[in-house]
Amino acid sequence: MLLKVKKVYTYIIEVIVCILIIVPILSITYGILSRNFTFIPIYIWTEELARFCMIGMVFVVAGLSVRYGMHLGFDLLSKALSIKWNRILVTIINSMIIVVLSIVAFETVMYAQVAGFRTSPALKMPMSIAYFVIAIGLILIVIELIFTIISKWKEE
Repeated sequence: MLLKVKKVYTYIIEVIVCILIIVPILSITYGILSRNFTFIPIYIWTEELARFCMIGMVFVVAGLSVRYGMHLGFDLLSKALSIKWNRILVTIINSMIIVVLSIVAFETVMYAQVAGFRTSPALKMPMSIAYFVIAIGLILIVIELIFTIISKWKEE
């Protein structure tokens, strides 16, 4: 059951990442073409759209980097420990990270509610959307950390 949920979750994240990669490429390409060819209308929001997509992509991909062990870490101690103590160490470290990220995500949501009246200059998008994307990214990292703890204890 957990494996199926993880597969669906991974598929959804990969689709979101693909969209968040394609949209800035198209947006920036359109911006460049519209500046060089006079028959294409110029829109000033293309750069801002690309910026928001890149911010979203960073926070969504950060969770996947946790899954694949691509985040910054020190593994000198974990390699020297036995399997049992390695599991305990990973659980303690990931639990502390989960607590910190949960607090930051909560505070980000609180800030988004307070600063939600601001809008972005070109898109006129509420800035609370950008702040909520950060909170969602942090929650995705927490989900990946929980998956990491579970998979570490299921290892033989």
